[in-house]
Amino acid sequence: MAAWLDDPDCPTDPEVLIVLRELVAKLRAAGVTVDEQARPGFRLANAFRDYQRLLYGTLAHGLPFAALLPYGRALFRGDSQLARVCRFGSARHREWILAHEAREDYRRAWAEFFATYDVVLCPVTPTAAVRHNHTFGPAII
Repeated sequence: MAAWLDDPDCPTDPEVLIVLRELVAKLRAAGVTVDEQARPGFRLANAFRDYQRLLYGTLAHGLPFAALLPYGRALFRGDSQLARVCRFGSARHREWILAHEAREDYRRAWAEFFATYDVVLCPVTPTAAVRHNHTFGPAII
């Protein structure tokens, strides 16, 4: 079993990490072999970027504001979220194809990973849920 509890590209909050580490300890106590160094061979930041390349390229297709994205591409430089929306939403088809090829590389990396590991334990989300404010009573739907 692999345990990918924390990552520099997506740090896990300490309160979430504590719960996951307690689970790993219980699994080990039950005789489960847990490898906390195992990773599928790519960086989360790269996978997220390539996911956005595919997503924004697909979402922008055919939308009325899509014609404005190339202008935004010139205005918003760098790697901000808005710059990515403009850049990836106005990408040429060949750029989308390159992102799709990267997606296929991730699939191969996962297939290789799961040839060794049956399970990967990771946080569903790296942050704890926000406290709910019930000051005004239950929500009415």
